Amino acid sequence: MRVRLGYVAIALNLPQVTSSSNITYTFYQKLTTEEKIRKLKQVTYSNIVDLKKILEYNIDNKIHFYRITSALIPLATHPDVNWDYRKMFDVDFKILGDIIKDNDMRVDTHPDQFNVINSVDNKVVENTKRNLLFHVNLFEDMDYSLGKMVLHVGSAAGGKDIALKRFENNFKNYPKEITSKLILENDDKTFTAKETLKLCKTLGVPMVLDVHHHICNNEGYRIGEVLPSILGTWMMRYSHLSYIFQVLKMLQRIENMQILLMVMIL
Repeated sequence: MRVRLGYVAIALNLPQVTSSSNITYTFYQKLTTEEKIRKLKQVTYSNIVDLKKILEYNIDNKIHFYRITSALIPLATHPDVNWDYRKMFDVDFKILGDIIKDNDMRVDTHPDQFNVINSVDNKVVENTKRNLLFHVNLFEDMDYSLGKMVLHVGSAAGGKDIALKRFENNFKNYPKEITSKLILENDDKTFTAKETLKLCKTLGVPMVLDVHHHICNNEGYRIGEVLPSILGTWMMRYSHLSYIFQVLKMLQRIENMQILLMVMIL
């Protein structure tokens, strides 16, 4: 089994490179029609070029797991900015996808925290749907079928049980092109690994375990108590028992390290 380490968005060894350059809507409004599209294309192209540099840097350094920024395309999901970036940069997206696939990389995205599927505000739920479609379209434009979006459960308004049921109901009303790409992750303040796991089982979606979040937010149980079930949410993709056992051994070492650090602190 290969253990793939990765990172999020910014390559610190490439200090002048960023794939997250943006345009504020306030600035955008001040431009003429011609200037607006020119600026959008300029910033987008810069981001795509720098993302390509980051991917190539990762390949050179044998880093095969990477999280793409949500800010790759400026104002892509703003309701009052409707520009056809998908058509304008279709060739560039394909090139990015080919780099990822040809080098057996794994990439995902983590939509921003204001995307809340179980919000009590229907407008937020609809905005979230639009934002998640942006990520779905990005994977499609790169022709990268393995792309996934990592999301937290979100709101606990009304109590956790009600909030989890609200997530379930809203999730079922989302299009399959979104739900088939979602992975849920435990968070550091509200929904624990066990609570997130229960929801994943109900919805039939994979779960990713954030060990740091688990340290901050748990009910006194050890990681080993939930690992087999978390791995089970991925069984449709990874069903070989030897894989499961090796992952369990690796994560047991992580848990032992966590216990050692806690003892040292005490």
